[in-house]
Amino acid sequence: MLEQVQSWPEEDQEELAEVAREIESRRSGMYRLSDEERIAVRAGMDAARRGDFASDEEMDEFYRLHHRGLFFYVPRSKIIEVEMSAEDAATLIMSAGVVQPGSDPQKIAALAGMANAARVANESPLQPVPAKVD
Repeated sequence: MLEQVQSWPEEDQEELAEVAREIESRRSGMYRLSDEERIAVRAGMDAARRGDFASDEEMDEFYRLHHRGLFFYVPRSKIIEVEMSAEDAATLIMSAGVVQPGSDPQKIAALAGMANAARVANESPLQPVPAKVD
């Protein structure tokens, strides 16, 4: 089969490569951006820094076209539960973390603290504590 792929048109080969990247990310738990995705993320971050965001009408059209929602596959151990509205969560995800929910500095600091605590907890192996015997 792999020999046949070499004779496919370039766009079909790229489509297969995208599917292979998705499978590898699911198996390894790590997603690697393609060059196109990396360029798009950088462009989006530059736009966010300029304050250039999609209008409400553009977002309404996006949600109309993609009414089935967005799905992210991550290992359960990497999930960090936080209390926020669906709108704030979507803003945070779509901005790659550049746009933080709300403008309350205490709320942002609390979210950052929770994320950092979860990150530290995930990185540190649990160590048994010796029991005291009297």
